Amino acid sequence: MTDPESGQMGLGGFEPPKPTDRLFFAVFPDAAAAARIADLARELRELHGLRGKPLQADRFHVTLHHLGDYAGVPDDLVAKAGEAARRVDKAAFEVAFDSASSFSRQPRNRPFVLRGDTGVAELDDFQSALGTAMAAVGLNRLVERKFTAHVTLLYDDRAVAPQPVERIAWPAREFVLVHSLLGRTEHRILGRWPLAAAVGGLGRLRVSCVRRTSAALLFSLRAEAGGAASRFSTWHGVCVSHRCGSQFRAARP
Repeated sequence: MTDPESGQMGLGGFEPPKPTDRLFFAVFPDAAAAARIADLARELRELHGLRGKPLQADRFHVTLHHLGDYAGVPDDLVAKAGEAARRVDKAAFEVAFDSASSFSRQPRNRPFVLRGDTGVAELDDFQSALGTAMAAVGLNRLVERKFTAHVTLLYDDRAVAPQPVERIAWPAREFVLVHSLLGRTEHRILGRWPLAAAVGGLGRLRVSCVRRTSAALLFSLRAEAGGAASRFSTWHGVCVSHRCGSQFRAARP
C-alpha cells in the first residue's frame, strides 16, 4: 500500500499509521477576551447565515508554529520544542484583532477568522523570534515563515468578505506548547513559558525554575532595567515552569 503523501509503500507494504496527535505553539486569549470572541462568533454566524458551529471558548487561540501531525506524541520533538521555548526572551505584549473574514480559498470547510493589522505587529515579531529559537535547536524545517496571525471562529463552506469588527485585545503573558488530539476536540498543554513582565519601574522580570527542594521551589529572578541587573529580596507565586502548581518562595542568598 502506498503513502498518500509520498506515493511510496509504507514499511512492510502497509500504510503508515493515521495521525492522531498534533503539536503546535500557541498564544491563548485570557478568559474575558475568549468570552468576547465567543459572543462575536455567534453574532457573525447569525449575521452571515453560516451553518458552522463556533469553537468552544477555551479553544480559541493563535497558532504560532505548527509542529506536525503524528501517530503518538514524539517525545524527542517535545523536548526540542521545550529547548527552543526556553531560548525566547521577550516581554509580554498586547494582541488585538479588529476584522473578520474567511481565511481560505478552498471550496469547502473554510476557516472564518479574526484578523488584525497593527494590533498583531508585536505578535508577528514574537512568532519570528520563536522561529529563530526553533531553528537554533534543529527544528528549522518546522518554522512557519508565512505567518498570518488569526483566531479561527468556526468553519463554514460559505466565503465571507473581510469586514471590520469591534476590537478585541488581551495581554499575551505566556505562550504554550499544545498537544491536540485529532478528531476529539481536546487540547492538552505540554508546556507553558511566561513572558517577561513589567515590575513597577524596574523593567522586565523573568522567572525560571532552577531547582527543587523538599520544602519549596527556588527560583532565579532576573530583572533588567536600563541594562542593569536588579535583585529582589523575596518573591511569592506559583510554579509555571513545571506546571505543577506548587507554591514557591525565593529569597536573596
